[in-house]
Amino acid sequence: MGLGVALAAARDGRAVRLLDRASLGGVATPVSGAIVRTHYEHAPDARLALEGLRTFERFDDEVGGDAGFRATGFVHVADAAEREDGRLARRVEMLRGVGVDTRLIDADELGELAAGIVVEGVAEAAWEPRSGYADPVRTAEAVAVAAERAGAVLSPGVPVRSIVVRSGRVRSVV
Repeated sequence: MGLGVALAAARDGRAVRLLDRASLGGVATPVSGAIVRTHYEHAPDARLALEGLRTFERFDDEVGGDAGFRATGFVHVADAAEREDGRLARRVEMLRGVGVDTRLIDADELGELAAGIVVEGVAEAAWEPRSGYADPVRTAEAVAVAAERAGAVLSPGVPVRSIVVRSGRVRSVV
């Protein structure tokens, strides 16, 4: 997240210095599941995720480099209660309204999409074909290179000891 903010701020012409007590992207990034999906319960989250998906789809042009993104599709499987109360259908409609490529499928179609999957007990599912996964380390490395190219100064291994705030504004970082 810090690298993404650093890249956006540097591209916006702001002076950026990113401090990280460890290596850049070295804590949570290597253990990330790196799922790139747009199926979320709330519209603002889905809009943000959709922009992220678009970035991964055009990663070399937008950031530079290869994030290892692979579009494999994503399935959210509903239980009988979600189907009966219409929750999944309403969510799919909301997602389609914000531009997400998703639709409801039944157990038979799910079985066709994922050969060998056990579909017994599946009431319905939401399918989004453009979603997938990326390589989290390659993504972080590419964003770091792009941030530096845009003028950000990246300082791994430099812990923040304190932040000096006066009149509600950050004045310095120690």
